[in-house]
Amino acid sequence: MSLCETFHPPSRLGLEFRGPTETGKGRRLLELASRSLPERVRDAAERAADAGFELSSEPGIGRAIMTLAAAVRPGGRVLEIGTGMGVGTAWLIQGLAARADVELVTIESDPKRARLAAEANWPGYVQPVIGDVLVEIGRLGLFSLVFADAEGGKLYGLDLTLAAVDLHGILVLDDMRFQGRSPAIEEGVVRVRRQLMADDRFVCVEMNWSSGLLVATRVR
Repeated sequence: MSLCETFHPPSRLGLEFRGPTETGKGRRLLELASRSLPERVRDAAERAADAGFELSSEPGIGRAIMTLAAAVRPGGRVLEIGTGMGVGTAWLIQGLAARADVELVTIESDPKRARLAAEANWPGYVQPVIGDVLVEIGRLGLFSLVFADAEGGKLYGLDLTLAAVDLHGILVLDDMRFQGRSPAIEEGVVRVRRQLMADDRFVCVEMNWSSGLLVATRVR
């Protein structure tokens, strides 16, 4: 069995942890933009709102992946599954900053979304891929950090994603909370948690943060 724990943030910190909301993620991102979002992220959030896209990473998730991206080893590679409108991509870039020794591969299945996201002024180390993650991921090699932000490669095809995590690499799965989800999505989340927690190649922690995180490190 893998070593996994569940972390519940202490309420005394005075922080608010929220999952999906009826008002829509896009509007919430814009409400926060003037106060707390980096410019690159704010631009992507505005682009998502203009397109009516409400599946972007929440700010709490964004700050988590930004922090992990900042720790990627020299020469490391980062994979984002589900570019969407580029909000998660922007957070990852924020963490990687102006480094010249890294690569960020971001996969999007929808060509229109991929084109809109790529309107951002991404650094040269960003490599967008348009296609089905279940087809593309096996061709891309190993990664130091994998952020799975789409159903493909997470709720189904998780085996392929796990195989793409390098030794001592980190896998981040978001949207692991049940609030506001359909029964089918809830069942998928349960399957994912059971599979990862039973995989002895990984140690992991489940965090009740934002939309819910499951973070795992490959140890063998």
